[in-house]
Amino acid sequence: MEFRDATGDTLSDRFGTDCFKKLEGHAEAGAAHLDAWARGAEQGDLEAPEVLQVLTVRHRRASPPNVCEQPRMSLKDRRDYHDFLTTPIIRQALTVVVPEYDQVAPVLAKAVRPGFHALAQSSLLQCFALTVGVGRIIEDPVKRVISVMLVSDAEGLGRVRQAVRSWPLSLRRSISARFWRAEREETARQSDEKAARQRQSHKYRTIQSHKYRYRISCTPTQFSGKCLNLMNSGLPTHEAKTTLPCWGG
Repeated sequence: MEFRDATGDTLSDRFGTDCFKKLEGHAEAGAAHLDAWARGAEQGDLEAPEVLQVLTVRHRRASPPNVCEQPRMSLKDRRDYHDFLTTPIIRQALTVVVPEYDQVAPVLAKAVRPGFHALAQSSLLQCFALTVGVGRIIEDPVKRVISVMLVSDAEGLGRVRQAVRSWPLSLRRSISARFWRAEREETARQSDEKAARQRQSHKYRTIQSHKYRYRISCTPTQFSGKCLNLMNSGLPTHEAKTTLPCWGG
């Protein structure tokens, strides 16, 4: 089955053949996991409802479409569609685990029903994205959850932690430890970037100060010394008088 966006392009056209094959691989793994849950077979450490609970959790506060999500519009169209551009959109972990879905899904139709209702009451594109998300989480649950937590706000972070509370203790401990390290690394990276910007700004100011130094006036003492040198250089007296300013009357 090929999914097409509003322009008529398929997902393989949009993301490339190699990327789409990886999507299909994760979708197959997710479908097998869901099928095992439906048949009551062994599913490993995580059951399907536990994975779907994480995928559909709200990791950030609802917000209007950002610039990347908004279609190109003229100023008149923006005024006409003001309600659309200011409509809060529910932000779910699904768009972080499956960013490809975030790129192609209609802005107002990105959100899915929470928990297991997501598969039962979603469109084909949403079900495909959920299946891909299930496949990616069961492949590396710790990495995927941390990727969601790093972009969550304070309230969303609490909801993500609540969603994984039913996960095995070993996984939750790994998530806590690796998230702490990842958070420290992210803080250090941001500090390094800030310091680099400050150094670049200081370097620019230094270059500018050297460039415009010739415009800075010298002090009266320095100017008087230059005038004496000028008088001793052999210039005629009347020329020297016309070139010297009068200090103090």
